[in-house]
Amino acid sequence: MTLHPTPQHTTRSAQPHILLVEDTDDMRDMLEFLIASHGFTVVTASDGVEAMDTIAMERPDLVVTDLRMPRM
Repeated sequence: MTLHPTPQHTTRSAQPHILLVEDTDDMRDMLEFLIASHGFTVVTASDGVEAMDTIAMERPDLVVTDLRMPRM
């Protein structure tokens, strides 16, 4: 699957910005590596509160999240 940046993304990197939210360190590291290896810019968070703060600051194009997580 290929994602194409929309015009509002011209002020940052050309790669889509993905927020990965996962509370298990090993799983988060593996998924971050896999997603980044396909050319995406990856930002991570380890719980729901951190994810919401990151969304407000980073404005990701996509959020990939675990269903069960601490702090939300």
